[in-house]
Amino acid sequence: MGMAVFDVEPVSVMEFSLLFRDEDLNRERDLLRRSRDLYERGGLRHVTETDGVWRADVVDPGHGMRVLERVVVRVAGGMITGMACSCTGDVVPRCVHAQALCFLLFYRHRYRSHGKVIVPREVTPLVERYVSDRLYSWPPCNEAGIVADGLELLLGLKRRSWNGGFDWLWERWLSNGRFSGLLGNCLPSVTDLIDMDSTSWPRYESPDLDGVLPHGWLTLLESMYELLGDVDRLSRLYAVYIAQGSLPQDVRYVDRLRWMLSGSRDADSRLNALVDELVRCYEPPKDKRCNDLPNLAYEHLLRVFGLSDEAVAYCDRIRDVDRDCVDRLRETIVIDHPEYEQSLRARVGDWQQRYDDRLDLDMDMFRLAVKKLVPMLSVNGYVDPIVADCVELLKAAARGSKAMFRLTVKRRFDDVGRATMCRDLIAIIRADTDQGDLDKRRRAILGRALEGMESYADPLARTFIVEDDLQIFTAPVDRETLRRERPRDFREALHWVDAVDGTSLTGDYDKDLEIIQARLVKRLEQRKTETAIREGLDDEVIPDVGSERTDHVAALRVDLDKRLRMMYGDRYGLDGTVFDTSDLFLPALTIGQKAKWRRMTVGQLGLCAAEYVLRASGIAPEWVSRLSRCLAAKGLKQLVEQELERMIDAAGFMDLHQSETDTGVRTVLSLLRDEPQPDLQECHTRPDRRLAMQLLKDTLEHVNPDFEAPDLYDDYLVLSFAEFGPTDEEPWHTQELLGMLVILVDTPDRVVEALGRRPNHDRLDRAAMLQDRLRDAYTLFRQARDENDSADDFAEKDSLSDTINLVLALLDDANIHLRELRTQGERS
Repeated sequence: MGMAVFDVEPVSVMEFSLLFRDEDLNRERDLLRRSRDLYERGGLRHVTETDGVWRADVVDPGHGMRVLERVVVRVAGGMITGMACSCTGDVVPRCVHAQALCFLLFYRHRYRSHGKVIVPREVTPLVERYVSDRLYSWPPCNEAGIVADGLELLLGLKRRSWNGGFDWLWERWLSNGRFSGLLGNCLPSVTDLIDMDSTSWPRYESPDLDGVLPHGWLTLLESMYELLGDVDRLSRLYAVYIAQGSLPQDVRYVDRLRWMLSGSRDADSRLNALVDELVRCYEPPKDKRCNDLPNLAYEHLLRVFGLSDEAVAYCDRIRDVDRDCVDRLRETIVIDHPEYEQSLRARVGDWQQRYDDRLDLDMDMFRLAVKKLVPMLSVNGYVDPIVADCVELLKAAARGSKAMFRLTVKRRFDDVGRATMCRDLIAIIRADTDQGDLDKRRRAILGRALEGMESYADPLARTFIVEDDLQIFTAPVDRETLRRERPRDFREALHWVDAVDGTSLTGDYDKDLEIIQARLVKRLEQRKTETAIREGLDDEVIPDVGSERTDHVAALRVDLDKRLRMMYGDRYGLDGTVFDTSDLFLPALTIGQKAKWRRMTVGQLGLCAAEYVLRASGIAPEWVSRLSRCLAAKGLKQLVEQELERMIDAAGFMDLHQSETDTGVRTVLSLLRDEPQPDLQECHTRPDRRLAMQLLKDTLEHVNPDFEAPDLYDDYLVLSFAEFGPTDEEPWHTQELLGMLVILVDTPDRVVEALGRRPNHDRLDRAAMLQDRLRDAYTLFRQARDENDSADDFAEKDSLSDTINLVLALLDDANIHLRELRTQGERS
């Protein structure tokens, strides 16, 4: 490794802690605990010995891919004579890495057999103290065999056979197939229920022996085996610990097992047989939802014994829930299967089984998960198209159609960056499996789609959630390193990155992700600041809404607030919190900021129009041009023009007197129309227009029981009304006018065109009739909206008011068409 080994005062391997003495006893003990934990969790890899010099790489036990540090310990005659570690440079190491390697040498020297099997005695002192403290007794050393027999029967490690002997059930424990069942009847009797209804009855969630002893009852049994010196049963219990992998520190039992069963051909044969039995019976442990769990202890066994075939089988089983297992076992897999990892990238899992029997429900659950975990893709009623594209991808995966999957990718994810975002979006939803209600079928669909997208996305990039934005970050690895090292994914590429934006990486993958996240947040803040300064849209140039810079603007604000409340309801007053327009004239840089303006309600557009009026009043014309450019960038310029027109027209529709507000609105509207800048993106109103028309029809039918609203444009009704007018007799007179009202609101241009072909007197008469009906309907819906706004909260309250506001806007638009028709007739 090229590291210089520094001489230390020779100390026995069994007393290595003398090399790490500290004046602070607490600090010394903390270092011992941390270094032992690092060793017992499998943090040392590639341990080799050459001429008494032991070398090891230190990795993160949870990931086990990137080498964090390299450590060397020199041993001569059972004495430690030198140490070195890459973390300390040119001084004698006193670090957790060097001490972790010393722990390995300590236990190896202590338990490695040299012609005589050394039985560990680690848990016996722990059990002795536990029994003394809790039972006020002492473990029966002379009766350890009887206690062990009782515990084996109690734990189900053996059972009495029909011939009076015992059948061992080790395989059930090695396969994690043990179970608990009810004795006697399947359901308890009334008497049993009375007995169990007691505060002393054990609770499932109550702490048991695991709170004190590492493996609970099994630790008691382990102590008895130690007292008996029973190597065979103790080694089998170690195998059970490895198969369960319930504690991160269970990795240590792999070393205990191979050191205890060593030193002779017979011991080696027993070790090989036990390892073969373990891997033959092994089944992954399960969580409470019966999902497979990764097992770091079993992975260490595969790694130490070079079990390549078994490593492939393990990864095939676990990769669905832990995609990092292939990386942790990569060196073991490539022994006999160098093509395995590449084959994973090329294939898209097993596509034989279909999962489309309840596809609509699964896709709805996916959309809900996206809304919860990636909220910037669903903002203010607008859903980013990538969500719909992912849904189509998941549908193809659920149906097991590889051809449709490839076609969907080709049509919707031709860009590598977009494919990368899709891959990571699916990964985010899939990672929430344990916290949400995704079941196995949904996880299978997500896993199939995730594997399918791997070959289309950038393997060296990852998508980060940065405030209300999604940003793709590619590991900044230089070309020479890429050519030499050929990293296969983002995590491996990050191994060769020392710093991001001047901030050094630590080598710990999770911590490095946090550092990258923080740097991306800084970049975003810097972009926002630079853009605001470049565009000249900071608060010093254009004051905020509500700034009473002149008495004129202050009075204008009061009048606008009154008009907004009358037109859109009290929720849309200038002091309301239903929608924030403070960033209307700031550049939209993030996905969330852009999505905010893509689906606007009528009331929200009214607030934007009022914001423009207040900002544009009393400032220089060149700044009005900048305001117009900001609206056009968000696709709001034309919609704001329409709302300004409505503000002026609604004044007469709601019997408002003309005021200075109308003059100010007309002035800024004229300035906005004079700007040639078109909208740069498309913005739509919500809710859907068809929903508003259905509400109009249903309300008119409810208020007028004899009325039945027409579904489509009725040419006969329109021509008859234009030529002859409504029937004089009731109720046909009212029904015909209401039918014309619905058609007029739905298609005002066609109705006005039909009326325009009639003589002036008929034209004016028909238009006046319809305007009266429009006014009545407008009043009816305004009252309904105000009552809805004042009602207690309920789920659809806001959406109903917004739908009513859209109906009012449609009524107003129809009134404008009729008024223009009457104006033309009066002039002629």
